[in-house]
Amino acid sequence: MADTVVEVPGDGGVPAPKEEETGMEKYLGSLGCAMGKPHQELASWDLWRGFFGEFLATFMFLFISISTVMHTTQDGVALNVGRQLTISWAFGMAITVLIYVFGTVSGANINPAVSLMLALTKKISPVRCVVYIIAQCLGAICGSALVKSFNEDLFAARGAACNGVADGYSNGAALAVEIFSTGILMLAVQAATDPKQDARAFPQHPGQGAYFNNGLAPLTIGLAVFLAHLIAIPVTNCSINPARSLGTAVVGHGLSVAGQADVDCFDDLWIWWVGPMLSAVIFSVIYQVLIADKTKYRQG
Repeated sequence: MADTVVEVPGDGGVPAPKEEETGMEKYLGSLGCAMGKPHQELASWDLWRGFFGEFLATFMFLFISISTVMHTTQDGVALNVGRQLTISWAFGMAITVLIYVFGTVSGANINPAVSLMLALTKKISPVRCVVYIIAQCLGAICGSALVKSFNEDLFAARGAACNGVADGYSNGAALAVEIFSTGILMLAVQAATDPKQDARAFPQHPGQGAYFNNGLAPLTIGLAVFLAHLIAIPVTNCSINPARSLGTAVVGHGLSVAGQADVDCFDDLWIWWVGPMLSAVIFSVIYQVLIADKTKYRQG
C-alpha cells in the first residue's frame, strides 16, 4: 500500500510516517478478510459455498451416525462392547469420509467446537466461524429429522439418540468427560491443519486458512472421534459436538413413548455446548503454547 503523501511547503511533499498497527489491527489483518470488512466476506460466494458445504456435511453426518444408533440399540439390553465399538466406528468413519468429500469445499468442520478452535487459532475468520456454526446446527436438525421420518416410534424408543448423563455420574463428571474427550479431537485437528507439520500438504483452500498435511489427516481426525466415543459413550452418550446434540434435542424433545415418560433432551443440553466449546479454548491454548511453537518444517 502506497505511503500517504503530506504536502509540506518548500519540500515538494514527503511521505508521512506510517502509524504503527495496534494489536487488534494486526490480529484482524492476520485473519485475511474478516472482521475488518465483514460485509465483504458476507457478500462472497466462497463463504456461502462453505455454508452449504457445512450444512450438507453435518446433515450427512447426523444421518449416518444417528441411523447407526437407532439400529444397534436393543430395548432392555445394556450397553455392550460390540454396540459401543459399532457406534464409535460409525461416528469416526463418517467424519473421515465427509472430510475427504467436503474438505476442499468448506474445510469440513462439521462441529461448532472445531470452528471455534479454528477461529481462535486464526485459521478462519470470526465471520466464517459464526456462519459455519449456524450451518452446522441447521444441518444437524435436518439430518435428525430425516432419521426420525423413517420410523418415529423407533426414534422415540431410542430416546432420539439424545445425550444424557448416565446413572452414577454427576453433571460435573459429565462436563469433564466432554471437555477431555473433545480435547482429543481438538489436538488432532490442530495437528492436521498445522503448517509447520509435514511438508506434504494438500493445497491450502482460499478463505478457509487451514489445510491437511497429508492424505492420512482425515483418517487421523476420524480416529480421534472414534477414540472420544469409546471414552464418552458410557458416560454421556458422547457429544463432543454441540450441533449433533442440538439436532437430536430439537427433533426428539417431547416425543411420547408408550409406558415411559416423554423424551426430555433439553435438560442437560448446556453440558453438550459448554463442554466442547470450553475444550476448544483450552486445547487451542495448549497446542499453540506447548506444541505448535516447537514444531519445525521438515527438510527433504
